[in-house]
Amino acid sequence: MRLVRGLRVTVWRLRRTLRRYGVAGTIREAVRLLRTRGAGEDARSRSLDFDRRHGTETAGIVRLGALRIESPNRDLGVRYQPSDPDGFRSLVEALPVDLKDYVFVDLGSGKGRVLLLASEYPFRRVVGVEFAQELNEITERNFALYDSTRRRCGDVRTVTADAADYLLPEEPVVLYLYNPFAPEVLRCHLERNRDSLERGSRPVYVLVTGARELVGVLEAAGFERLRSGGEDGGRGIFASADAPGARARPPDV
Repeated sequence: MRLVRGLRVTVWRLRRTLRRYGVAGTIREAVRLLRTRGAGEDARSRSLDFDRRHGTETAGIVRLGALRIESPNRDLGVRYQPSDPDGFRSLVEALPVDLKDYVFVDLGSGKGRVLLLASEYPFRRVVGVEFAQELNEITERNFALYDSTRRRCGDVRTVTADAADYLLPEEPVVLYLYNPFAPEVLRCHLERNRDSLERGSRPVYVLVTGARELVGVLEAAGFERLRSGGEDGGRGIFASADAPGARARPPDV
C-alpha cells in the first residue's frame, strides 16, 4: 500500500509540474533541484535547529497530495516547505515603513513558521491564509508552543481559505509569498482585490522569495520592484503605486 501511495503522489507531482512548466520547464526544474540538493541539506539542518530552539514543528516538506484539500486550485498549490529565518528577516527589515501601521499576511502559511517569525516584529496584526486545514491545525499548536522572548505582536491568527478568494484587509498590508502556488492563483487573488488596489485606499508591499514565476504577475498588475535578490530573480520587495518609496531605487538586498 505504501508503494502504491508513493507512486500515486509521484504521478500527481509529475502531471502538475508538466502542466505548470511544460516539458522544457520540467527538465530545467529537475536540473535546478539537482544543483541545489547540497544547499537543501544545509537548509534542512537549520530548519530543524529552529524547531529545537523553539519547541515547534515547522520543519520538513509536506506534499499536497498527502493532504485533504477541498479547493479547485489544489493542483495549482506547491508543497509546504519552511522559509529560512535569516532570509525572511532580511526582507522585513528592508521595508521602508513603520511596521506598527501594517497587517502582515502570509498567503500559503503552511505550518506557520513565517507567522511566528513575523510575530517578532511590531505588526498591527499577523494573518496566515492556508487552504489545507491539516496544516492550519499544526500552526495552531505551534502558536501555543512557540517560546520566544522576541515576540512583539500578540495578534496572530490563521484563516482556512483559498488564496485566490482571499480579500486583503483595508489597512496597510505587507504580503508574503514563499513560492506558494502557480501564477494563476496570484492573478485571481489580485483580480479579487483589484478595486481596493486601484483606488489606492492603502499601501501594499509584497515580499517574494523562491517564486520567480510570480514576479511577472506582480509587475503586470502595477507593482514596482523596490529591491531584488536571488540567483534567479525570485526574491525581492514590491510595492503598490501609492506605497512610500515606490519611486525610490534602493540598493539590492
